[in-house]
Amino acid sequence: MLALAPACILGVTQPTVDDPSLPAHVGPYRILARLGACGMGTVYRAAGVGMVHKGRLSFRIRWWRPWLLALALLAVPAAVGVVLTASAGNLASAGVILLVLAGAAVTLLLPIGLTVRLSRWHVGPHGVGGHNNWLVYHHLDWSEIESVEPWLIPGYRYLQVNGGGQRWAFWLPLFLTDMAGFRAAVARCAPPGNPLLRYLENHPD
Repeated sequence: MLALAPACILGVTQPTVDDPSLPAHVGPYRILARLGACGMGTVYRAAGVGMVHKGRLSFRIRWWRPWLLALALLAVPAAVGVVLTASAGNLASAGVILLVLAGAAVTLLLPIGLTVRLSRWHVGPHGVGGHNNWLVYHHLDWSEIESVEPWLIPGYRYLQVNGGGQRWAFWLPLFLTDMAGFRAAVARCAPPGNPLLRYLENHPD
C-alpha cells in the first residue's frame, strides 16, 4: 500500500529512518519512508519516478489584473483626447471618445479572460514553468535558471526568468492568487543558491 506525494511537497528528501530492509522501489515508485503497518500490510510514503506532472503545483493570476492594466494604458490617451476636445467646445467628440473607451474595455474582457484562464505557472521537483511574451510555455529545470530580473509596473511586480540559453524564458508575476503557497513551494523544491529562491528569500514582500 503506497501513499503517493512528491518528495519536495512533503518536505522529505530521504527515508526518515535508517532501515536497511526498506525497499528502494516498489514498481514505478521510489520509497521515501515507512509510515506504519496494519493487518492489510505495510504503508509507505512514496514518490512516482518519471511522473513529474504528478508533483507539480499550479498557480494563476486573477483575470481582472491584466484587464485593469490594459484599460489604464488605454485610458491615458483617451483622457487627453477628452480634455482637448472638451476644452475646444466639442463635447460630442469627447462623448465619442468615452464610448470608444467603454467599448474597448468590454471587448478586451474576452481575450484577456481566455488568456488568463489558459495561463498557469508550475512549481515541482524538477523546476518551474511559465509563459513568455508570446504566451509560449517554457519549463526550466532548477539547474537551468541562470538569473532573474525584477520588473516593476506600479501594482504589477514581475520577474523575468532567464535560463536555458535564452533571456525572457518566461515571465513570473509576483501577484499570483496564492503567492504564499508559491513561495513555500519554491522554498521546498529549489536547491540552495537557486537564483529564484534567493530572490524570493531576499524580497519576502
